[in-house]
Amino acid sequence: MKRRIVKLVTDSKALILMDQVIFSGTSFATTLFLARLLSPTDFGLYSTLVLVMYFLSGMISALVIQPFQVNYASESNKKKYSNFSIVFQLILITFISLFLWFISFIKFDLIHSMKESIVPIIVLSAGFLLQDYFRRLMITIGSIRTLLIADALISVAQLTTVFIQLLIGASDFKQILLAQSLSYLPLLFILIYHFRNFSISAQTMFSFGQKHMLQGKWLLMTNIIQWWSGNFIIVASGLLIGPIALGAFRLVQSLFGVLNVLLQAFENYSIPKAATLLCESAQSAQTYLQNISRKVAFLFGGILLILFAFADQFIILAGGEQYAQFGFIIRGMVILYILIFIGYPIRIGIRIMMMDKIFFTGYCFTLIFNLLTFKYFLSQWSISGVLTGLILSQIILIIYWQYTLYKKQFRLWKLSI
Repeated sequence: MKRRIVKLVTDSKALILMDQVIFSGTSFATTLFLARLLSPTDFGLYSTLVLVMYFLSGMISALVIQPFQVNYASESNKKKYSNFSIVFQLILITFISLFLWFISFIKFDLIHSMKESIVPIIVLSAGFLLQDYFRRLMITIGSIRTLLIADALISVAQLTTVFIQLLIGASDFKQILLAQSLSYLPLLFILIYHFRNFSISAQTMFSFGQKHMLQGKWLLMTNIIQWWSGNFIIVASGLLIGPIALGAFRLVQSLFGVLNVLLQAFENYSIPKAATLLCESAQSAQTYLQNISRKVAFLFGGILLILFAFADQFIILAGGEQYAQFGFIIRGMVILYILIFIGYPIRIGIRIMMMDKIFFTGYCFTLIFNLLTFKYFLSQWSISGVLTGLILSQIILIIYWQYTLYKKQFRLWKLSI
């Protein structure tokens, strides 16, 4: 028993999974609390904000952390490289914050409804972006315990805050966002302490910056296209069907946070390992991805089966009786996540081989497909049309990506299915 405990607190894979459980579990619980705190309309606005934050996170990570994850293993001066990534991330967060402040003055109904809450929105977005970066940075450089401490403190702060608000019956949108944004303060202190002996030169920034901009240009365009290809039909549903429909869909997506625990841990752990093995041979990286994906598939499938069987019960438990009619969304999401998992080893293979243009092209195909079909899907099947569009888009991606890897003799399909 003692050996098992020691292994649990020393094994990197176990610690990464534990951290992902804390992170995704906190996000899941917070979303459920907010679904009960806020009105369906305000929760729809909050869901819109979350979608925007993921969009911003994707753009920044394309320029900073995604190239860093692939390059770190082969970089000789790892400390300077880590310092560069921190400065670059902070610069981009500052730019994004100023951009959000600027667009708050645009006269558009959805933006105007959030203008009074622009300060907590900016702080919340900055904290979200910093945590997303910090998590991947710590995993890549191997500081898993520091990451675990940071995420645990943020988790306690977020859950305590939202639980107190639930007890006192808070309902003001601005105050709720402000309280959530302040929960990221522990991360700022840990980041300052962990990199207290920080130093970097302008020459280093310029050298690494050139490298990241060169590698990240396709990733940046890909992430923009990816976000729109995956979320265009969801955003359209909010505009055409209403914020309540968007809120219901986001609530269901939050229920799948337990699957994102596995997928995020899978990707964050596998990419640096697979990239290192690729330096030895393509076959080594391929075999590694096949073996680790096979292990994850059993747990992933079991969770999907439970969600499908008890869909109606889960949606009522999450949001209350007001969301009882949306249980079918969970069953549709189960089908979608099966396809997502099938494509994940293929996705990682493309990442480590730096075939970033293939990502961009694939998501262009799905975005074009969504643009051509979203109106028909939504008018004919409402929210079921959203699920149909997402499922067909995922099939298009898998077929195109798998075909591309086959041409490079990097074959993962047997494992994926």
